[in-house]
Amino acid sequence: MDCEHVRDEFIERLTGTLDPARAKAIDEHLAGCPACRAETERLREMWTELGTLTVPAAAGGAGRVERLVDARSRSQLPTRHRAIRTAMLTLGAVAASLALGVVLGKRATGVATQPVLPEAPAVATTVPKAKYVLLLHGPARTPAATAQQAAADSAAESVLVAEYSAWAGKLAASGALVAGEKLADEPITRLATSGASEMPRYTADEVGGFFIIQAADSAEAFRIARDCPHLKHGGTVQVRRIEPT
Repeated sequence: MDCEHVRDEFIERLTGTLDPARAKAIDEHLAGCPACRAETERLREMWTELGTLTVPAAAGGAGRVERLVDARSRSQLPTRHRAIRTAMLTLGAVAASLALGVVLGKRATGVATQPVLPEAPAVATTVPKAKYVLLLHGPARTPAATAQQAAADSAAESVLVAEYSAWAGKLAASGALVAGEKLADEPITRLATSGASEMPRYTADEVGGFFIIQAADSAEAFRIARDCPHLKHGGTVQVRRIEPT
């Protein structure tokens, strides 16, 4: 079913007088057509609002409004629906009369009447948030000496990762999280002009991961950092604002 037929027959769909097969076809079309869905929602709202009106029929045609509300089985509509249709036609005639009055006014006075345009809606302005990096240092630890101890450390680390992930999930839900990663637990190489050297491991200064967040100011960034689970497990969190480049 095409858009024109959907819009022409939608009033019958509202009254329940449309053939069930065509009603189903309209519903399927509306599910995949945003334009028709918006148009028919406006008709549905107008239908509801005019449901209690009793308005005498207006003289003359109502153009597009009449075509939109013209149900094929008009004689089958209950009295209430006919009253609603009459009210919709009357509104269309009033609109047409107003337009004619504007034209006649222009001819009589010779002055071009400017249409009254609705005011543009106010656009909410939002202050862009600054980005901060939370560097997770430490805590100092001792490397596993046995395979059994390594397995225990691995199990404990899995629990910590789940806890940190849950905290990061809350940040993401609030819109504060930009990114976050755990750094690989492997030897650290430091590069300098003099060459490469291996840095000491398992110290309180070692960086084990990071989170990048966005916050309105440094106070909010520190509030987020203080809630990081890394602190309660003996580590420290360095908060640094990222300078835009």
